[in-house]
Amino acid sequence: MGGLSSDQQSESKSVCTTSNQQAQDDVSFSWAQRASGKVRLQFKAVGNAPIMKKNKFLIGSHEKFQQVMVFLRNQLKLPPTESLFLYINGAFAPSPDQTISSLYECFQIQGELILNYSIVGAWG
Repeated sequence: MGGLSSDQQSESKSVCTTSNQQAQDDVSFSWAQRASGKVRLQFKAVGNAPIMKKNKFLIGSHEKFQQVMVFLRNQLKLPPTESLFLYINGAFAPSPDQTISSLYECFQIQGELILNYSIVGAWG
């Protein structure tokens, strides 16, 4: 019958083990973040956006995304007239009134919320 060869079975098991380990690691990061009440943010510049010397910060999980926008604008020393675009995992721009905790729960990767930023629109 069309079953998996022993090589394919071994490969399949290693992929499952790796996926399970990754899921367990993500859960442990998530619990650690909840216990501290802080979320680790990692900022990544896109296009010609200024690059930050330090790109990882902690923020209270209860804060609104608007606070991240204000913080980043201050870090980059951008005037209020200059555009700033923020994306989660290079996929979408969250609403300013969303909480960091809800974004973290849905989109964290290995215990960090990855934020791509640009001074021109980079993604849809």
